[in-house]
Amino acid sequence: MTPLEVFGPVAYAGHWTLLGVVAVVLVVAAPVVGWWLTRPRPVPPPPPPPPPDPNAGRNEALAALAAVREGLAAGRVTPKRASQELSRIVREFVGDRSGLDLAAMTLLELRADPRLEPVAELVAGLYEPAFSRAAADTRAAADTRAAARTLDDAAQHAEHLVRTWR
Repeated sequence: MTPLEVFGPVAYAGHWTLLGVVAVVLVVAAPVVGWWLTRPRPVPPPPPPPPPDPNAGRNEALAALAAVREGLAAGRVTPKRASQELSRIVREFVGDRSGLDLAAMTLLELRADPRLEPVAELVAGLYEPAFSRAAADTRAAADTRAAARTLDDAAQHAEHLVRTWR
């Protein structure tokens, strides 16, 4: 019997190791690449809306005041209704700008806040036509014309207040 020949360990060729590493990377990377290529694309956010026009409220209030003045001059609006509308328009405009609820404020409450003094002056001038009986009285045609002139002055004052309010 011949002795067995013993051979020393033989190394694999270097390309097999490289091929094994590439195979493992492909097995791991293939699902990741597949997900990456087929994932839902994020929807870009919509562009921000344009900033609101800072004069939009002012222009609306001025247009409403002009409409009240025209209605008063044409006789379509009674002095009582005109004074109520003037007060409402100015209160809403200033309330929107100041963040206060001026529609529910009395004259005393308006006068208590020094920032609202111009509004209080206007509202005080509108109290008499708003609460007078002249609109219901048939004898008061001359009083109605005088009230209309007074209210036109008050409407001009209201327009000035709306134009200059910050």
